[in-house]
Amino acid sequence: MRIYEQEIKTADYETDHRLEMTPYALLSHCQEVAMEDLLALGCGHRDLFEHHSVFLLSRLALRIHRLPQSGEKAVFSTWVTGTKGALFLRLSEVRGGDGELLAEGEAHWILVNPETRKILRPQSFFLEFPVVPKQVGIQVEKFAFPEGMEACGEHRVRYSDLDCNGHVNNAGYVKMLYDFGLEDPFSARIGEMQLYFAHEALLGEELQFCRHREGDTLYFQVKSGERMCFGAQCREK
Repeated sequence: MRIYEQEIKTADYETDHRLEMTPYALLSHCQEVAMEDLLALGCGHRDLFEHHSVFLLSRLALRIHRLPQSGEKAVFSTWVTGTKGALFLRLSEVRGGDGELLAEGEAHWILVNPETRKILRPQSFFLEFPVVPKQVGIQVEKFAFPEGMEACGEHRVRYSDLDCNGHVNNAGYVKMLYDFGLEDPFSARIGEMQLYFAHEALLGEELQFCRHREGDTLYFQVKSGERMCFGAQCREK
């Protein structure tokens, strides 16, 4: 089985007050390791642009067992289990030095033409991913927002929010979740996330945040006017 792995040492600047890697730093590393997997197959950002295509994240399910500590080395691994309709199904694991499972996730990616923003079929991709049948302990699940979502903040998209695709980065939305969605981010410990990336948020857009709590489950929504950009269902430990 072809599984791409990379060892990463947790830096102080990506930790919180507990000296644990933040969930948004964890997601950034998972995204980067997925890109490194593409590079290992012979496909970089420039190759994608030359073929008028980019990968965009559609949905992500993440289960966090334990976050790596400052200075701790962890092995990030990723692989593709195949396609489903227009989706590329990519799975990930994060393990400690002794093999302890720290986090696991399933991501649904789509291939998009960056000029027209039209979704491309997986068959049009110029590379073929080796398919690995290995599964993880969490799957992407669709969820509905409950009634009674309450406003919890606003934010104008700035340059530092953007990634190489010119829109708010995936992990950036999780930063917004911690900045605006959580009532007390110092005490919160999120164990599972279901994340939905609906529409791009671009430079200068005014974003509105809403949240709703039901027991240990928090719903968080990011909108630009009437258009939803991002949604999350989070379960705390």
